[in-house]
Amino acid sequence: MFTRSNTSKSTGGPYKTDVGGPNRGGRGGPSKGNGGAGPSKPQATARSPPDNYQNLTFLARIEPLRPDFSVQAAHPMQNGWWMPPTRRTAYTRDGPALLFYWRGGTMTQIAPNSTIGQLNPQNFDQHSVATVFTQMPDTPHLLAVNYDARAVDVSSQQVGWRQLSFNHRRINNTVRTYSYVRTLGDQGQIAAPGSPRWMPQLLPPIYNFQAHNAQGHPILSTRENAGLTGQLTLLLSLAVFSAPRNNLTQVILHSVQPRAWLHHQFLYPTGHEQHRGVVITIYCDPTNPGFSTIDLLNRLQNGELGPFYGP
Repeated sequence: MFTRSNTSKSTGGPYKTDVGGPNRGGRGGPSKGNGGAGPSKPQATARSPPDNYQNLTFLARIEPLRPDFSVQAAHPMQNGWWMPPTRRTAYTRDGPALLFYWRGGTMTQIAPNSTIGQLNPQNFDQHSVATVFTQMPDTPHLLAVNYDARAVDVSSQQVGWRQLSFNHRRINNTVRTYSYVRTLGDQGQIAAPGSPRWMPQLLPPIYNFQAHNAQGHPILSTRENAGLTGQLTLLLSLAVFSAPRNNLTQVILHSVQPRAWLHHQFLYPTGHEQHRGVVITIYCDPTNPGFSTIDLLNRLQNGELGPFYGP
């Protein structure tokens, strides 16, 4: 049973994808989404056509992952923190792959014997894919690459493991600002203090806004938190790591809501288990071609249809 909680436990410290050209289904490679290609726009246009949002759908495949140290021994980054493997064969499945259906902000699980469940994802239009790992207990950061790390060697790619980061996108020249989640952002923290509705349960506190003056005293943000937007793969990975692996399905169905995050009973950092990883792939819905297109999914993650997780 999931209950709504008003508080979340923090371990202290403040807490922080990119997809390219076309790909149809398959594992790993570049996708059609615009999650991280090119420089970010300094502003976002707030457009929320209800007919688009309410009818918009996509499929999300979530595959739990762990490193296989018998293939590649654990090795640290330059700062000494643990880093996931760089060889594509150095991973093992950590549970069954799960397929979810997102429609207008609400998620349901797709049964294997359902109409969509019996279709081959290889034939779906793939929007984006990412592999994400927690770095606990070394640091609260999350590391990600914008491809399936089981399909290509990370060591052979131009962009390897990166900590989550952000672009700050003002809405229509106002102080209201989206924090766009990605791996190659120009900011290490969100634009303004995070909402208690999702900080730190959804987003580790190391990514929360903090700034100091020349004397080292904290200063307030000049911007107003308008919520989280960004790559759909990364936004859903935050939901995955918000709770223990055995409760993944319940949390996804309960807490991912229309333009909102609904608190659940698990306290941060329960879900940030050592060496825990996930591959998330976003597909267009083949049963809803009019309202599940690459363009509409790009608009969704860019914040043109409102925040994915509101303030």
